[in-house]
Amino acid sequence: MISPGDSFSVSYAGAPEALARNAVPSPVSTVNPRFLWHREEPSSGEKVSQDDALGIDTVFSCCNVLSQSIASLPLDLYRVSRKKGQETTEKARNHRLFNSIKRRPHPEMTSFRWRQFMMVEVLLRGNSISQILRDDSGSVTGIYPLLWDRATMKRRESGEIAYEYAVGKTRVVLDKSEVLHIRGISNSGGLVGMSIIESLRESFGLTRAIEKHGGKTFANGAAPSGVLEVPEELSDEAYERLKSSWNARQQGASASGYRSTAILEGGTKFSGLSMSNEDAQFLETRKYQRSQIASFFSMPPHLVGDFEHATFSNIEEMGRSFVQHTLRPWFENIEQELDLLLTEKERETMYFRHNAEALQRGNFAAMTQGIGTLINSAVMTPNEARSKFEMNAHPDGDVLLGNGTLVPISTAGQEPQQDQPQQ
Repeated sequence: MISPGDSFSVSYAGAPEALARNAVPSPVSTVNPRFLWHREEPSSGEKVSQDDALGIDTVFSCCNVLSQSIASLPLDLYRVSRKKGQETTEKARNHRLFNSIKRRPHPEMTSFRWRQFMMVEVLLRGNSISQILRDDSGSVTGIYPLLWDRATMKRRESGEIAYEYAVGKTRVVLDKSEVLHIRGISNSGGLVGMSIIESLRESFGLTRAIEKHGGKTFANGAAPSGVLEVPEELSDEAYERLKSSWNARQQGASASGYRSTAILEGGTKFSGLSMSNEDAQFLETRKYQRSQIASFFSMPPHLVGDFEHATFSNIEEMGRSFVQHTLRPWFENIEQELDLLLTEKERETMYFRHNAEALQRGNFAAMTQGIGTLINSAVMTPNEARSKFEMNAHPDGDVLLGNGTLVPISTAGQEPQQDQPQQ
């Protein structure tokens, strides 16, 4: 039995008191059998696990930018209602889930850190799961992130999906309704997401091999390996002295002789054997791998530090493409899974939505120009615009203006009233 005082080897292993409820027996059939590294090894000989992949600079940049971009956006719960025959949409601030998702999914974690962790998990492993706690009425009281590597999806005899989760030596079973599951791209009927790292292990293995090659090159003072030729046979003492003297001066970036001129005695000659980095196109290969990895995550090159082809004109377009083709699919994926936190009746009138407009906060000119256009087109009231900048409402700001003359929309097209002559 697990108690709240028990310690786990991970920071967040779900709510201990809830995980302790359900123990074995587990469901009967496994949906996602584990296959890690018994598959064919990459041709490069380098095995890269999901955690090791974060040591690749481009993978870290992709995960960092994507997870922070999504976690930093406002995520609100909205309610659609009909008032006086008209449909209105407003934030459901009085709903318990509003603050749980927007502020704090559980007492020990902010919404930003929870969503950031969730995105890193799904980017590296293809899946991210969180445990859902509910009260007796079925309302959500907390959401705790779990580690996908400790979970196995199984199917009960009734056909329902369940999750078997390992906590220490204990295995507990969570019903489908107790788990929030975000999936990446899938080739297994949509039940389980695919790990980008595992699916494209050849590319990531090659990248790791290239990085190790660069490290070993600089460990030798960035100089090619070769042989020292001497005109006559050396004694054991002279051999060891020449070897230690050469290695001390020429190996390692921190060696005392790094980038220094070697002094050879007694007619000794150095003959290089290896190709230079330029001959092996080392830098070009690194650039290509960076571009390849960025494309796996649908990341624009400039967001992973590649400005080789960036210009003032195309970098703005790449930013828009990042929102449309990279972030927007993730918005839809997450929002539709979050809708499952609502009851069936609530889903008829309520939904979650990311506020992508917040991405414009760093571009004040574009934001104000867009809002000005909406005001002039009688789409937004001045007070609605002021709320975007967290400004207090104005007493006369709830009137729609338009016609390019900023007159109330209700009086647009009317003849101006004539001033009454004074008596």
